[in-house]
Amino acid sequence: MKKFKFLELSKFANIIIPYIYSIFFHYMSKFAIFFLLFISCAQDEINPSADYVPKLAKGYAITHTYYTLSYSPSDRQAEYAFYYLSVASIKGMQERTDDFRIDPSVKSNPVTSTSYQGSGFDRGHLAPAADFKLKEKAMSETFFMSNMSPMTPSFNRGIWSNLEDKVRENALSLGGVYVVTG
Repeated sequence: MKKFKFLELSKFANIIIPYIYSIFFHYMSKFAIFFLLFISCAQDEINPSADYVPKLAKGYAITHTYYTLSYSPSDRQAEYAFYYLSVASIKGMQERTDDFRIDPSVKSNPVTSTSYQGSGFDRGHLAPAADFKLKEKAMSETFFMSNMSPMTPSFNRGIWSNLEDKVRENALSLGGVYVVTG
């Protein structure tokens, strides 16, 4: 296991920024997707406040019960999603809901559940459904279309899925992690 450098970030306790998978960046093509994993030493928050996540010029914050995202109306997708991944959320028993739908928090021109039909792209989660098994509401909120990014099937079901699995492994071994995807 690699050694990590500790940083101080406002209200959060000591946070560790682990390695970013170089192979992940190798497979990126058209979409600029970055995946950072923040690991907390001690934190009870279900959804970290949008006040503590970076604000990007194009987007506005949408805060759901269990995750926050910065939504870009011009791109019609999230710039990033941010959430705390607890052991309880991973080990929860909630089954996948697959209730893809418009996010009522998107102010104009929302992506619909059929927007990618026939495009050859998957509806890839930024905040993955498998990270929100604690409650039905948590699971269901991950199916808002604002949390989707068009991904090639091989990317979504391959390296992206593998990376999501690694994040869950880290959360289980460390007792919980902060996750930023985008």
